[in-house]
Amino acid sequence: MKLTRRYGNSCLWEGEATDIQDALERVVKSGADLSRAYLPGAVLSGASLSGTDLSRAKIRRIIQIGPIGSRDAMLVVWVMEDSSYRYSTGCLTQIAEEQFRAHVASAHCGNRHGRAYVDAIEFAHRLAGVYAP
Repeated sequence: MKLTRRYGNSCLWEGEATDIQDALERVVKSGADLSRAYLPGAVLSGASLSGTDLSRAKIRRIIQIGPIGSRDAMLVVWVMEDSSYRYSTGCLTQIAEEQFRAHVASAHCGNRHGRAYVDAIEFAHRLAGVYAP
């Protein structure tokens, strides 16, 4: 079985699997990067990821804020072990904070949506600080 990216069709993982659920379990356990994976028709109920080593992910906390912005979308903030932050909303997926701030500034030019995103970034930093190891 072969798992590919949705756009570009480049291979994310290839190996023996009985079905897509089995493939996904094997992929996750191998530590493969599934960002932007295209999994049409995947039914993952009952998938067993027990024993999976998620330490490679290096995610300390995930914060979801929303709906927010001009599209009333959800903002997902990943607080990483190295104290960096990654942001996703809409088509922006796990981008670094500097890039996210630049996108907000250019897309919203200081309007209320831009201010809401800046407030959300600051809130995520404060909340992550409360739960810092």
